[in-house]
Amino acid sequence: MKPLQSILLCFVLVLAAIAPADSAEEAAFGPVKYDVKDRYGKPNLYTATFTAKEAVYVIKLQNGVTLGEKVDWMEFSVNGQKVVRNDKYLYPFIAVFTKLKSENTIELLIRDDYPAGMKRPPAYPKNVTITVLPAPQAGAHLRTSLGLADWNSLGDVIGMFSKLSASAVALATEAVNLEFDIAKRAESLRKLSDLKDKSVGGLLLSMYGDSLSAAQVRAEAAVAIGAQGDKKSIPLLMQGILDPEEIVSTACARALSFYPESDARELLIKTLEKLDNLRKDGAIRTISKGGWKPISTMIALSESPDAHVVETALGVLGGMQVPAATDYLLASLDNPGKRARFLFVRALGDTKDARAVDALIAIAEDKQKRLGLEADLADSLVRLGDKRAAGAIKEMAKNPPSNYIESRLRSAYYRLTGQEL
Repeated sequence: MKPLQSILLCFVLVLAAIAPADSAEEAAFGPVKYDVKDRYGKPNLYTATFTAKEAVYVIKLQNGVTLGEKVDWMEFSVNGQKVVRNDKYLYPFIAVFTKLKSENTIELLIRDDYPAGMKRPPAYPKNVTITVLPAPQAGAHLRTSLGLADWNSLGDVIGMFSKLSASAVALATEAVNLEFDIAKRAESLRKLSDLKDKSVGGLLLSMYGDSLSAAQVRAEAAVAIGAQGDKKSIPLLMQGILDPEEIVSTACARALSFYPESDARELLIKTLEKLDNLRKDGAIRTISKGGWKPISTMIALSESPDAHVVETALGVLGGMQVPAATDYLLASLDNPGKRARFLFVRALGDTKDARAVDALIAIAEDKQKRLGLEADLADSLVRLGDKRAAGAIKEMAKNPPSNYIESRLRSAYYRLTGQEL
């Protein structure tokens, strides 16, 4: 054999060795492309039958030949069972693991979105390509429908499932399964988390990091990651409090609440220091909303030279409604340092702590100490809801510094007592 022919033969053999597993020769069906022909919300229903061995197969649904050709809505059934629920999918690929019979029927329903108003957008090509392939041996036990950003990652996903303990497989299969609605998948994730099973760690990280998945599923995965308690996950969850999806960012804050504050304090401060004021404020509010209460970290931030950060951190300390946070606010009320005293008055109004009521009434009844704080004192006392404060508000309204302050004091008195001053 000539050297050139030998090289070409080797090249062909290498190509054959690395050829994708879904070649037409191995497929029990397809690839067949189905187009959205009836446009603007009209259903396109396709049915096909084919023969196969009685074995487990993976059905490859390619959502659009190119990214721009994804269908808006898709539903898929195998032998009368809906295995991909009618919904919108960002995934370019969906893998359906199912056991087939000798005679099989598949149904695909695809359609456009309904156009808004009378405007009809250009009818760009949209399609789904179906290929039925023998399931890899390692995935022969799976019965689920899962979304993929890259078909070549299917082996990695199967590998994650192979590492699961026997008690976790069923719940994990439900959690990723596109046959079920978001609520059921999220519930399965919560149950999976309750198992406290370390074998699911890789799957949880994958589900949280799946930007094409539903936000609620990612959020549940984040909480489950936190419940696992692995400190290596803290940086990932810390970045998650900046996620543009509020449900995800709040879940990450909740997940971080499972760790000792000392484990996350330094990284939290470093993360916040890198943000502009707007994003910093949003991140701190997310922490509060998520139920994470890193008191010492918020105290450190409240002593920042950045006035905006100080205001936000003190507000969060008040909203925590825990004695330790209130202790700090009360201790700093008379000695705020370079910080504005009204910030402590406002924060104490959110504490729901009787000690705050006593402290604020004492200031309100002192003409010197209350100077410039009248309106904030009244508003905070109203939020605390203790009618003992009515007398102090009435006293401040006798000689208010301005008509505007008088109006606010009268409003506060009415909100607290239901009576006009």
